[in-house]
Amino acid sequence: MLDDLTGDKIRVLSAPLQGRIRHAWALTVHKFQGSETDTVVYGISNSLFETWQTVYTAVTRGKKRVIVVGKYSDLRAAVGRAPVRRQTTLNEKLRTMLEKSKNMTLNRATRTCSTTTTSLT
Repeated sequence: MLDDLTGDKIRVLSAPLQGRIRHAWALTVHKFQGSETDTVVYGISNSLFETWQTVYTAVTRGKKRVIVVGKYSDLRAAVGRAPVRRQTTLNEKLRTMLEKSKNMTLNRATRTCSTTTTSLT
């Protein structure tokens, strides 16, 4: 029995699959970015965070086969969906860090200049 977590349950007959299925580890698309394998099984959902970029990353990891599991309508929606702009404070934090670093450098330079001036007089 397979459950896609949307309420749909799929019953699979095990006899035809006996000996053809083996254990494997699952990775998220983001963790697998930059890697390749012979076969990729990509489970598509109706998540608003699945975009054309996610689909592209998933399907370009397979060297020989890519198996997409899910509804065709969800795949079409994901391919047509623009990425959601991430809302982080990274930009603000980097600007603050750079400003502090700049001020520290200026303060050090000012102290060095005043020490040198004092030594010369």
